[in-house]
Amino acid sequence: MGGHFGSVDLLARIRRAPLLKDRIQAFSITDPLSELVRALNAFRSAVLASYSSGLSVLAEEQSRGALRITPTLVTGAGEPLDSIARSRLREAFNAPVYMNCGATEAPYMAFDCTRGKLHLNVDWYIVEPVDRDFEPVPPDQPSHTVLITNLANRVQPIIRYNLGDSITAISEPCSCGNKLPVIEVTGRTNDVLTFRTSGGQTIRLLPLALGAVIEETPGVHRFQAIQTDATTITVRLQVTSGTDQAQVWTALMQRLTAYLSTQGVPSIRIERDPEPPHADPVSGKYRQVWSEV
Repeated sequence: MGGHFGSVDLLARIRRAPLLKDRIQAFSITDPLSELVRALNAFRSAVLASYSSGLSVLAEEQSRGALRITPTLVTGAGEPLDSIARSRLREAFNAPVYMNCGATEAPYMAFDCTRGKLHLNVDWYIVEPVDRDFEPVPPDQPSHTVLITNLANRVQPIIRYNLGDSITAISEPCSCGNKLPVIEVTGRTNDVLTFRTSGGQTIRLLPLALGAVIEETPGVHRFQAIQTDATTITVRLQVTSGTDQAQVWTALMQRLTAYLSTQGVPSIRIERDPEPPHADPVSGKYRQVWSEV
């Protein structure tokens, strides 16, 4: 996925080195899956890194024989990866699977260990789990959000930035022997949306790709996209203050229609829910993309 994302900028910087230019390649998750599979087969990377939902879809393609790569390491980020999904990735790619946690404002905030736990990079960041009133949350209790202070960024200081994800600081030391603090990240869990073409082909839409198309529409402040049946996506939309709702919705419809067409599913209905986006009543998080089918 192009654009101004931390991972994209980092790869572009790394590829400036002559020896690495042809050894590292970024592929867009907004490309049709068939094109992405062809590109990955041609590149045959030794390390495969992507969003967790993207890795799960690629694992399916690998298991059915469409994707034919042999990475020595698979690493995920951006979304939670449970033990079942991790096991499927190991089986599909026959490679170790690791996770890291971070954001554009806080790259590499936490790293996986051999026990599958996320260890906080306290040398670079101050991480404060807080409740709805921005008061500290005790260990072993999930936070409403987390405040991040980037100690490594001396150009543009980021101090107590509200990251928007729920984490739990674990009090018990990790059995791997690493003394860095352990955290569990709830984050925002999203679904891969599945549709069928008139010819019977299954098309899977990655939630982060679909979400990027929506949230990069000028005027969109917050959204939720829900697959309500086999041919319908319903969108809850909150626009930024001072923008025209009708214009934002028209632009969003045009962008979504064009994206769905490139994915091979032009017959999907896009409907607007009159209700605004709702936070999850339990976690308090705004889940962005999911399926009710």
